[in-house]
Amino acid sequence: MFRHILKTALQNSVESAIVATAETAVSTTTRKFVQAFEIMLPTTVFVRASQCDVIVRHWPDLRVELSANLRASFGWDLVAEQDDAGIYIVAKRKLIVGQLSTAHFTLTVPPQVNLVFHLTPGTVRLMDINGKITVPGTGS
Repeated sequence: MFRHILKTALQNSVESAIVATAETAVSTTTRKFVQAFEIMLPTTVFVRASQCDVIVRHWPDLRVELSANLRASFGWDLVAEQDDAGIYIVAKRKLIVGQLSTAHFTLTVPPQVNLVFHLTPGTVRLMDINGKITVPGTGS
């Protein structure tokens, strides 16, 4: 019986140490990323991401700003690029290490910008809105 108690205590200690080490690694690898894009209207911002939160704010400037907060940043591939058609933001979680990762994005855009989201899954919050918003039905 004493061996069983000792074995259980040792196992719990090892599991606690592993969890604590993993959490420390995750919190120390949080990365903030900010990128701004000068735009001409009309333009579209495309966001393709998985398991993330996106906040959209409006402002009068003719530029789009992406602010990303990546927890366990080693678990993400993040690309933000611009061409004549618009701005493309792609955030993909890596297979195994991505399970520890979370992402929070803030997009600050002029009100005239078109927004397209493909989130699997995700949350979009609209802040500081003054005017008309049209949200079409979801599709594949």
